[in-house]
Amino acid sequence: MTRLLRGLSAIVYKELIQVRKDPAALVLALVIPSIQLTIFGYAIDTEVRDVETVVLDRSHTRLSRYYVDALRNTDVFRPAVHVQDREELHARIRSGRAKVGVIIPDDFSERILNGETGVVQVLVDGSDSNVANQAMAAAVQTGNHVTRIIRQRHPEGHGGPAPGVEVRPRVLYNPDQRSAVFFVPALAAIILQLVTMVLTAFSIVRERERGTLEQLLVTPVSRLGLLLGKILPFLLVGIVETAIVFLAMVFVFDVPIAGSFALLAALTVVFLFCSLALGLFVSTVARTQIQAMLLSMLIFLPSVLLSGFMFPRETMPRPIFYLTHLFPATYFVAIMRGIVLRGAGLADLWPHILPLAGLGVGLLALGVARFRKRVG
Repeated sequence: MTRLLRGLSAIVYKELIQVRKDPAALVLALVIPSIQLTIFGYAIDTEVRDVETVVLDRSHTRLSRYYVDALRNTDVFRPAVHVQDREELHARIRSGRAKVGVIIPDDFSERILNGETGVVQVLVDGSDSNVANQAMAAAVQTGNHVTRIIRQRHPEGHGGPAPGVEVRPRVLYNPDQRSAVFFVPALAAIILQLVTMVLTAFSIVRERERGTLEQLLVTPVSRLGLLLGKILPFLLVGIVETAIVFLAMVFVFDVPIAGSFALLAALTVVFLFCSLALGLFVSTVARTQIQAMLLSMLIFLPSVLLSGFMFPRETMPRPIFYLTHLFPATYFVAIMRGIVLRGAGLADLWPHILPLAGLGVGLLALGVARFRKRVG
């Protein structure tokens, strides 16, 4: 046994010295879990609250307003917007500005006062199955609650049956509630970010560790040209990876693209550029490949859990909700689900496109500035 373990203490001592030489990696390894546990412990919540709800109230009566107030009091719905027609209601759901649409017909109160059943239609965006299921259940329960209140006050209507409210929920975009329809488009966004960010996160660090970075700096190449030269070849790799992911999404998981494929392809290129710029920025910050790996983990895991891929962002505490806007995956997950599932167009997606493009340009500018500071 002594012979088998010969030299063990010397190797352990050597590795401890190596750790001392890279204190930043040690700090990252110890701090990252604490930061992530704190953020995710507050952010991850499967209970649905404050779902954006758009209301088309054609009755405009006390009873119709009472039903809308009852929805608001559940804390599940946030009926903040009232529209004038079905087209505007569907447009808001298609663009992602609302998850639920409530349609109250013009004869709602009249039917109840006549001892009949007032019908309310609830349209739910099925692209998020968790939100859809909880929203439908809450809408039906609210209808039952309002029915009990009405029957307590008006046991019978003109000698006929007791009045009430009937809620008729309808799931849009994913009527079969298939989990693949919800997860696969967002998973494609996460996979593409992981692959492209890692490709560039090690690029400058690898050059520095090999001693070839100084050789590049003495060539007649600008800093911006050097960084763009690092990004563009990997952009081609990302495009090939995108084709593979999209083919698997459509033909393996049977998730067709409801919207414009040309628009999806163009916005995917914007996202790939943004993700590559993010990886390049990591590479300019890190001194070693271990640091680059730890920094990539610090960015990637929040991108998975805070982007809306698994948990609705609307239920997160406000500070963490605002933090989600710093991750490119947040915008591209919304774009993927918008185009692939809801058939959203360019006009519907501007709130996600502009921040995504701005992040790409900003990250590249930060990378250039950081690169100048470190090696210039």
